[in-house]
Amino acid sequence: MKEDHEFWENLTEPKIPNDYEVSVYKNYIKGRTLLLGETKKLRQIVDKGLDLFPTDFAEKGDWFELKEHFDTIIGDGVLNFEYGFTLLEYIKPYCDRFVCRVFMPEIKDIFTGKYAKNFYDKFPGSSIINKTQKGCCIVVYNFKQ
Repeated sequence: MKEDHEFWENLTEPKIPNDYEVSVYKNYIKGRTLLLGETKKLRQIVDKGLDLFPTDFAEKGDWFELKEHFDTIIGDGVLNFEYGFTLLEYIKPYCDRFVCRVFMPEIKDIFTGKYAKNFYDKFPGSSIINKTQKGCCIVVYNFKQ
């Protein structure tokens, strides 16, 4: 994924989380938390961010090269990227819980295919699926019970 700060700055709902969704994230966060990416509305609820092309918030780093454990890792739409559930399997040893907002097939037409490539309506192994705004849900995976 290449650097494209202008693209990310101009997103609107449902491509960015609304206030209700931020509160849902807050309800599921436990302990030290990492944000995959730099989603502005989620920055204030995490301890650290990680992004390949950081701006003013996250540290520079690859999500597939984590070196430390977090109680919770969160992301916004990160399972919709081209690597899909591969990311979930990779981060599993690095967190007790993963919380992610996912875009569902019913809204795939609003995306240009630039970043969101996969759209899901089934989430194998998830503990909680919380439908939020139209075509979006927040999925929770509890890896450590």
